[in-house]
Amino acid sequence: MLSIDQYAYTNKLRSYHPGEKFTFTILTMVICLAASSIATSLVILLLMSAAVIWLAGIPCRVYVKYMSVPVFFLLVGVLTIAVVVSKESFASLLGFTIGG
Repeated sequence: MLSIDQYAYTNKLRSYHPGEKFTFTILTMVICLAASSIATSLVILLLMSAAVIWLAGIPCRVYVKYMSVPVFFLLVGVLTIAVVVSKESFASLLGFTIGG
């Protein structure tokens, strides 16, 4: 059994119905998307992280290890969107010419 599966099957929240956990997750995602605010997203991120660490009993070290993968993809995606190479000029927050 993979260690992530072991934590999924043995955490303190395993007795809660999956539908309840799913509903809670969807509601927090809808709040993040509807609020469209960085502050709201950060508060929800902190609350969900606290719930995983303290309520579910997942060690912080393990949580950070498993969250490093999606954070890496997020950073790569943000950098890809932030840096655009184009021959045409267009409106942007910051632009500069490289090589003529």
